[in-house]
Amino acid sequence: MDMDLLLISPPYWDFYSPFLALPSLSGFLRSKGFAVRQLDLNIVHFNRMIDKQGDAILKELQNDDVYDGLDAAYKNVFKANDAKEFTRKSAFIQPGQLSGQFLKKNFYQFTLDEINFLDGIFHYIYFNQLYKKNYWDKLAEFELDSIMEEVSSELLTDTLLGNECMSLIQQGLRLIGFSSTSFDQFIVSCIYARMIKRIHPEVKIIFGGSYIPVLVKTVRPDKQKKIFDLCDYIVNGEGETALELIIQYTSKGQGELADIPNLCFMDSSGQVVHNAAKFENFQQLPEPDFNDLDFELYLMPEIMLPYQSSRGCFWGHCTFCDHDANYRYNFRSKTAETVVENLAALKKKYNNQHIQFVDEAIKPEKLKEIVAEMEARELNSLDWMYYSRISGEYTDDLVQRARALGCRLVLFGVETFNLRLIKMIRKGISEKNISKNLSMFSKSGIKNIIWMICGFPSQREEEIWYDIDKLKENSPNLKGVFAGLYRLERNCDMYSAPEKFNIIDSDPDNPYIFKSHYNGELIDQNQIFSLYKQEYAPLVSELSRSHNRYIIYFRQEEQDEPLERGLSK
Repeated sequence: MDMDLLLISPPYWDFYSPFLALPSLSGFLRSKGFAVRQLDLNIVHFNRMIDKQGDAILKELQNDDVYDGLDAAYKNVFKANDAKEFTRKSAFIQPGQLSGQFLKKNFYQFTLDEINFLDGIFHYIYFNQLYKKNYWDKLAEFELDSIMEEVSSELLTDTLLGNECMSLIQQGLRLIGFSSTSFDQFIVSCIYARMIKRIHPEVKIIFGGSYIPVLVKTVRPDKQKKIFDLCDYIVNGEGETALELIIQYTSKGQGELADIPNLCFMDSSGQVVHNAAKFENFQQLPEPDFNDLDFELYLMPEIMLPYQSSRGCFWGHCTFCDHDANYRYNFRSKTAETVVENLAALKKKYNNQHIQFVDEAIKPEKLKEIVAEMEARELNSLDWMYYSRISGEYTDDLVQRARALGCRLVLFGVETFNLRLIKMIRKGISEKNISKNLSMFSKSGIKNIIWMICGFPSQREEEIWYDIDKLKENSPNLKGVFAGLYRLERNCDMYSAPEKFNIIDSDPDNPYIFKSHYNGELIDQNQIFSLYKQEYAPLVSELSRSHNRYIIYFRQEEQDEPLERGLSK
């Protein structure tokens, strides 16, 4: 066959919008003349799982024993304290109706509570069926075979076998790439790769994605060799040029493996070789290509396309960040002219109204340039959301102009309001600007979502109470608060130099468990956990219109009033 490469996105947690990795790679490779197919098995698997198991699991949750055992986070979403109340609140879902299309088609008719209810059901079914057992205790030893057995399921297998992947192999496809953004996705990639290799050992498998640099850094070299039982090549970094040269090497016999940037491979002596790193000229990369994706499968009520105007992080100093250091410290941004040109091209090609900027964060000064270019080109037919940092550079004029050009939602990483902790995590923001920014955007009609973290190393209970008070104080300007307990990830600065951050000890098998002190006094982590569960998490739930950014983005204020049916009864 004429196909050079099949790119696969394995199951992942986001069902509302396509992930950007495959369209970005496809856009680049197609611009070079290669025949590439992209397959989002995540959204395919989601729809298969809900269709096949949704009704049975919904009925199962109406059992007292099952519902009582739910995590409190789910009960907060369902707004039901027991199975009887859950049953009453689920009455708007008739047997056979539960599906992604059921939510999508009724998105603007359902109450906000009903939408959140369905979203919670979808995530519960997805995670509890895909990851039934806890494999994290086996992660440190990286026993791949054992971990895969914990995750593998018949339905997961059927998703691969029942899709076009196997038929393409039968037609002559010989090169497949899997993109992973998390350990969960990577394990499913391993399961799928093992299946393909057992049936078709002649197929070459590539592992890549943003999780790979973390994997390479944190897994011992002798354990990394096991990965090559499942794949032939690993792309450790940006994949555009690497994939171009791998295709040329495998299909045309051109070039040498040693010359392919960001490539890891096993040489003839059985040693893993790590080639030199390369960072793409981001300005010159074409806009993403979404041609293969079926937008009808995603749960967004209208087409929303992801777009990236920069790679890396323009700040790059946060001590809790577990992004690969090479990515973090190699910030590159497209010009405002190119960004707006790309957006206009996507609008023309896909007739979409909504864009999600997925940059780590857009600088206020870059936003100003993009807004000015959108004004100059009269590109005012898009609505969009983006990620940003708290900054004193924002002005009322800039924010109001952004809103006039379609900005609906901004997402800020705040983490904490406490000055001592802000300095410790090297966040580079001030409490004054947090409140100022939230007020400024809210008054301009742009919705605010913030991220918070509870339980930093050395964080005392009074400092958590301070954050709780500040969340209440800023609540009029918030539409969502996404929060969680701190995780001491292996790829962050805090893990690399624990003594600098008052960390005494940590559990390599559980990132939530560590010992820390404040001025020599040991922090009682159990009390921190209790405070989070009893006070912090309930407040976050109360302040959030939804735990899902897409729902917050698409829902208008006047649509929040309950209708005389369903959950409103």
